[in-house]
Amino acid sequence: GVPQDYAVAGEQFGLAALSGNGHNDARYEFGMGYLEGKGVGQDYAEAAKHFQIAAVYNEAADEPGVVDAQYALGSLYAAGKGVAQSDAEAVKYLRMAAREDHTKAQFGLGMMFAAGKGVPQSISIAYLWIARAAEGDVSTRGLSDISKTAIAGQNGTAQAIQARDSIRTRMTAEQIADAQVLIDRCVASKHACNWGG
Repeated sequence: GVPQDYAVAGEQFGLAALSGNGHNDARYEFGMGYLEGKGVGQDYAEAAKHFQIAAVYNEAADEPGVVDAQYALGSLYAAGKGVAQSDAEAVKYLRMAAREDHTKAQFGLGMMFAAGKGVPQSISIAYLWIARAAEGDVSTRGLSDISKTAIAGQNGTAQAIQARDSIRTRMTAEQIADAQVLIDRCVASKHACNWGG
Protein backbone atom coordinates (compact mmCIF):
# COMPACT_ATOMS: atom_id res chain seq x y z
CA GLY A 1 0.00 0.00 0.00
CA VAL A 2 3.05 2.28 0.16
CA PRO A 3 6.22 2.56 -1.94
CA GLN A 4 9.01 0.25 -0.76
CA ASP A 5 11.42 2.27 1.36
CA TYR A 6 13.89 0.38 3.55
CA ALA A 7 15.10 3.57 5.24
CA VAL A 8 11.59 4.45 6.44
CA ALA A 9 10.94 0.83 7.45
CA GLY A 10 14.20 0.75 9.40
CA GLU A 11 13.30 3.99 11.15
CA GLN A 12 9.84 2.72 12.10
CA PHE A 13 11.09 -0.68 13.30
CA GLY A 14 13.79 1.14 15.27
CA LEU A 15 11.20 3.33 16.98
CA ALA A 16 9.04 0.32 17.89
CA ALA A 17 12.06 -1.72 19.01
CA LEU A 18 13.69 0.93 21.14
CA SER A 19 10.77 2.82 22.64
CA GLY A 20 9.26 2.01 26.03
CA ASN A 21 9.18 -1.73 26.63
CA GLY A 22 9.99 -2.40 22.99
CA HIS A 23 8.32 -5.00 20.84
CA ASN A 24 10.00 -8.32 20.03
CA ASP A 25 8.76 -8.57 16.44
CA ALA A 26 10.01 -5.04 15.77
CA ARG A 27 13.35 -5.90 17.40
CA TYR A 28 13.65 -8.88 15.07
CA GLU A 29 12.80 -6.81 11.98
CA PHE A 30 15.22 -4.08 13.09
CA GLY A 31 17.90 -6.75 13.49
CA MET A 32 17.12 -8.09 10.01
CA GLY A 33 17.67 -4.60 8.62
CA TYR A 34 21.18 -4.63 10.09
CA LEU A 35 21.80 -8.23 8.99
CA GLU A 36 20.84 -7.51 5.38
CA GLY A 37 21.93 -3.86 5.28
CA LYS A 38 18.45 -2.69 4.34
CA GLY A 39 17.40 0.72 5.66
CA VAL A 40 20.47 0.83 7.89
CA GLY A 41 24.08 -0.05 7.26
CA GLN A 42 24.96 -3.74 7.40
CA ASP A 43 26.28 -4.46 10.88
CA TYR A 44 26.30 -8.04 12.18
CA ALA A 45 27.06 -6.99 15.75
CA GLU A 46 24.08 -4.63 15.78
CA ALA A 47 21.89 -7.35 14.23
CA ALA A 48 22.99 -9.82 16.89
CA LYS A 49 22.23 -7.30 19.63
CA HIS A 50 18.62 -6.91 18.48
CA PHE A 51 18.16 -10.64 17.83
CA GLN A 52 19.46 -11.35 21.34
CA ILE A 53 16.72 -9.22 22.88
CA ALA A 54 13.99 -10.45 20.51
CA ALA A 55 14.91 -14.10 21.02
CA VAL A 56 13.92 -14.24 24.69
CA TYR A 57 10.71 -13.64 26.60
CA ASN A 58 9.91 -9.95 26.96
CA GLU A 59 8.59 -9.80 30.53
CA ALA A 60 7.60 -6.12 30.38
CA ALA A 61 5.40 -6.65 27.31
CA ASP A 62 4.45 -10.28 28.13
CA GLU A 63 5.68 -11.43 24.70
CA PRO A 64 7.34 -14.74 23.85
CA GLY A 65 10.68 -14.77 22.09
CA VAL A 66 10.59 -14.53 18.30
CA VAL A 67 11.44 -17.89 16.77
CA ASP A 68 13.02 -16.33 13.67
CA ALA A 69 15.25 -14.23 15.95
CA GLN A 70 16.34 -17.38 17.79
CA TYR A 71 17.25 -19.02 14.48
CA ALA A 72 19.05 -15.92 13.19
CA LEU A 73 21.04 -15.52 16.40
CA GLY A 74 21.97 -19.21 16.41
CA SER A 75 23.18 -18.85 12.82
CA LEU A 76 25.30 -15.81 13.73
CA TYR A 77 26.93 -17.70 16.62
CA ALA A 78 27.62 -20.68 14.35
CA ALA A 79 29.30 -18.43 11.78
CA GLY A 80 30.95 -16.06 14.27
CA LYS A 81 29.39 -13.01 12.59
CA GLY A 82 28.79 -10.06 14.91
CA VAL A 83 29.46 -12.26 17.94
CA ALA A 84 32.30 -14.46 19.08
CA GLN A 85 31.91 -17.82 17.35
CA SER A 86 30.39 -20.30 19.78
CA ASP A 87 28.97 -23.69 18.86
CA ALA A 88 27.41 -23.98 22.33
CA GLU A 89 25.54 -20.67 21.92
CA ALA A 90 24.55 -21.62 18.37
CA VAL A 91 23.05 -24.87 19.67
CA LYS A 92 21.27 -23.02 22.48
CA TYR A 93 19.39 -20.69 20.12
CA LEU A 94 18.87 -23.22 17.33
CA ARG A 95 17.35 -25.58 19.90
CA MET A 96 14.93 -22.86 21.08
CA ALA A 97 13.67 -22.34 17.53
CA ALA A 98 13.74 -26.04 16.59
CA ARG A 99 11.46 -26.89 19.50
CA GLU A 100 8.98 -24.37 18.10
CA ASP A 101 8.88 -26.20 14.75
CA HIS A 102 11.24 -23.88 12.83
CA THR A 103 12.38 -26.16 10.00
CA LYS A 104 15.64 -24.34 9.24
CA ALA A 105 16.58 -24.42 12.93
CA GLN A 106 15.72 -28.13 13.08
CA PHE A 107 18.01 -28.74 10.12
CA GLY A 108 20.79 -26.60 11.61
CA LEU A 109 20.53 -28.31 14.98
CA GLY A 110 20.60 -31.71 13.30
CA MET A 111 23.77 -30.74 11.45
CA MET A 112 25.35 -29.63 14.75
CA PHE A 113 24.62 -33.09 16.20
CA ALA A 114 25.95 -34.77 13.03
CA ALA A 115 29.24 -32.86 13.32
CA GLY A 116 29.44 -32.89 17.12
CA LYS A 117 29.61 -29.10 17.27
CA GLY A 118 28.44 -27.70 20.62
CA VAL A 119 26.93 -31.09 21.51
CA PRO A 120 28.19 -34.66 21.67
CA GLN A 121 28.15 -36.15 18.19
CA SER A 122 25.10 -38.33 17.60
CA ILE A 123 23.97 -39.55 14.20
CA SER A 124 20.71 -40.81 15.74
CA ILE A 125 19.75 -37.42 17.18
CA ALA A 126 21.00 -35.69 14.04
CA TYR A 127 18.68 -37.92 12.02
CA LEU A 128 15.70 -37.10 14.25
CA TRP A 129 16.10 -33.34 13.82
CA ILE A 130 17.00 -33.48 10.14
CA ALA A 131 14.15 -35.88 9.31
CA ARG A 132 11.80 -33.59 11.23
CA ALA A 133 12.99 -30.63 9.15
CA ALA A 134 12.63 -32.67 5.95
CA GLU A 135 8.94 -33.13 6.72
CA GLY A 136 8.53 -29.39 6.25
CA ASP A 137 6.39 -26.92 8.09
CA VAL A 138 2.85 -27.45 9.32
CA SER A 139 1.35 -26.55 5.92
CA THR A 140 3.09 -29.49 4.20
CA ARG A 141 2.76 -32.22 6.84
CA GLY A 142 -0.14 -34.10 5.25
CA LEU A 143 1.33 -34.13 1.74
CA SER A 144 2.96 -37.10 0.02
CA ASP A 145 6.75 -37.31 -0.20
CA ILE A 146 6.53 -36.46 -3.91
CA SER A 147 4.56 -33.30 -3.19
CA LYS A 148 6.89 -32.33 -0.33
CA THR A 149 9.92 -32.79 -2.57
CA ALA A 150 8.31 -30.64 -5.27
CA ILE A 151 7.93 -27.67 -2.90
CA ALA A 152 11.05 -28.34 -0.81
CA GLY A 153 13.08 -25.63 -2.52
CA GLN A 154 10.49 -23.05 -1.54
CA ASN A 155 10.23 -23.87 2.17
CA GLY A 156 13.91 -24.51 2.89
CA THR A 157 13.70 -28.27 3.35
CA ALA A 158 15.57 -29.40 0.22
CA GLN A 159 18.90 -29.60 2.07
CA ALA A 160 17.23 -31.43 4.94
CA ILE A 161 15.82 -34.03 2.55
CA GLN A 162 19.28 -34.63 1.06
CA ALA A 163 20.94 -34.82 4.50
CA ARG A 164 18.22 -37.13 5.84
CA ASP A 165 18.67 -39.50 2.91
CA SER A 166 22.44 -39.43 3.33
CA ILE A 167 22.23 -40.25 7.04
CA ARG A 168 19.76 -43.08 6.34
CA THR A 169 22.49 -44.92 4.45
CA ARG A 170 24.40 -45.24 7.75
CA MET A 171 21.42 -46.52 9.73
CA THR A 172 19.68 -49.89 9.90
CA ALA A 173 16.03 -50.26 8.91
CA GLU A 174 15.22 -50.81 12.59
CA GLN A 175 16.97 -47.58 13.64
CA ILE A 176 15.07 -45.65 10.97
CA ALA A 177 11.74 -47.19 12.07
CA ASP A 178 12.48 -46.38 15.74
CA ALA A 179 13.37 -42.81 14.79
CA GLN A 180 10.15 -42.43 12.83
CA VAL A 181 8.17 -43.51 15.91
CA LEU A 182 9.84 -40.70 17.89
CA ILE A 183 9.14 -38.19 15.12
CA ASP A 184 5.48 -39.26 14.95
CA ARG A 185 5.16 -38.88 18.74
CA CYS A 186 6.66 -35.41 18.46
CA VAL A 187 4.08 -34.42 15.84
CA ALA A 188 1.23 -35.97 17.86
CA SER A 189 2.29 -33.98 20.94
CA LYS A 190 1.99 -30.73 19.01
CA HIS A 191 5.68 -30.64 18.14
CA ALA A 192 7.10 -30.79 21.66
CA CYS A 193 10.38 -32.23 20.39
CA ASN A 194 13.27 -32.30 22.81
CA TRP A 195 15.86 -34.65 21.38
CA GLY A 196 19.39 -34.39 22.66
CA GLY A 197 18.65 -32.40 25.81
